Amino acid sequence: MAIYENITEFNGLPVVEYDYKDGISTAAGKAVKLMIGWDVYDEGFEDEEFVDGESMFLQLWKRFMQDDVRKEVTSLVIGDWGGAAQGDDSAKVVSALVSDAAKLPRLRALFIGEMTMEESEISWIEQSDVSGIWKAYPDLTHFQIRGGNGLSLGKIDHPNLTSLIVEAGALDAKVVKQVAEANLPNLKHLELWLGTEEYGANTSPRDLDPILSGRAFPKLEYLGLRNCDYVDEIAASLADAPILDRITSLDLSLGTLTDKGAEALLKSVRVPLLSRVDLHYHYLSDDMMARLRAAIPGVDVSEQQEDEDDDYRYVAHGE
Repeated sequence: MAIYENITEFNGLPVVEYDYKDGISTAAGKAVKLMIGWDVYDEGFEDEEFVDGESMFLQLWKRFMQDDVRKEVTSLVIGDWGGAAQGDDSAKVVSALVSDAAKLPRLRALFIGEMTMEESEISWIEQSDVSGIWKAYPDLTHFQIRGGNGLSLGKIDHPNLTSLIVEAGALDAKVVKQVAEANLPNLKHLELWLGTEEYGANTSPRDLDPILSGRAFPKLEYLGLRNCDYVDEIAASLADAPILDRITSLDLSLGTLTDKGAEALLKSVRVPLLSRVDLHYHYLSDDMMARLRAAIPGVDVSEQQEDEDDDYRYVAHGE
């Protein structure tokens, strides 16, 4: 998934932005997005004064909470909360979500930080402690968040969550540990954008051991370890990992995969049996791409990157 454009669909529903003046007519069959766009900065709210982006978002939230349409919302997307590119973190967003959880009785899917690179580079997005979400929304099935700075997932104990996506240009090992130790008995989709050391990522293959061993997430079907600058090492660890007996889809895309990592995948007995192996955006040779296509029917090796210098391989989304 690219982050150059705003999403138009979330959780299988078309995304509609909640207008700060007129709201929306209905949320039925739609994913509602709240954001402080440039039009709000330019125009402001009628007859009211705001001193910064935080006030704008909280006022937008207040209006949304006063609108009966909120009762219909099953999928909610939070975009730029005002000042995200200038370091304003998501704490106020999380606080509002937790405090007003009872006013969103049907919420099942939540995305915090859906911003394009023009709104805020992924490495600039400041997140916060989002652990209050788990208790506030026990019926949540899908949770997605973009931005790793300041992020804490806390202790995750959530029997209904089936999909967890954490997108970052640099993910902290603490967050990976929180995921690995989570109690998510019904999780089917796990996607971690591990990022690059260049922007502060400090994880290692060892941090992923509880996941690759198969001890966690008994119903997992899709495993995505994406946007990673040590994906060759992950591939070597994964080749015969027990988790491959459980999942049907493996995603190592958006990283710096080379022929070395691909060779490990080719030697695996389990990998070719998967329904899908997504390796798109990579640094593979033409010969290796051909070998992978021949050996793994469900492989995607599109978006080959130029590999002119071993010291300059970049993940798709670092900055």
